[in-house]
Amino acid sequence: MQHPVFELERRRCAALLNKDFVELDRLTSPRLVYVHAPGVIHKREALMQFVRQEVQFSAVQRRDLQVRAVGDVAWMTGFLRYEGRRLPAQQAFEAFSFVVQIWVRVDRRWQMEVCQSTRVEEASWKEAAGAQSTAGSPPQKLEPGKGASVMCPFSEQGAQQ
Repeated sequence: MQHPVFELERRRCAALLNKDFVELDRLTSPRLVYVHAPGVIHKREALMQFVRQEVQFSAVQRRDLQVRAVGDVAWMTGFLRYEGRRLPAQQAFEAFSFVVQIWVRVDRRWQMEVCQSTRVEEASWKEAAGAQSTAGSPPQKLEPGKGASVMCPFSEQGAQQ
């Protein structure tokens, strides 16, 4: 059986694209620590402000996701690709990262407590696509809005309840 944080991460990707702050609030812990690839550190409110005012995503994609869990703690690793525009200048960007997330279950609800992103080369992202194709898990794709897409091909290798 697939761990619940796979679906929650898919929902988080869609919420970033749609600027769905109610969903992002549900999926992130009040104690969230989010470390961006360039080293900027945000708590939850600062992250919400960043997404509201400084960035508009047109793609949020995940690859080669792995989850390990013990009790009420799960950690997810995998590749991430963001594409979009920095606001207000509308400067286009594309970024590739390897991400480690810690999800914690409190009162029967999982929330992301920590996210650490490290920049990687596009080649690493492409290599992960090859690994993904052998994992046996088909890509899941959403069409959340005008010109935006989410593709979260999850790997079930190593997923534990």
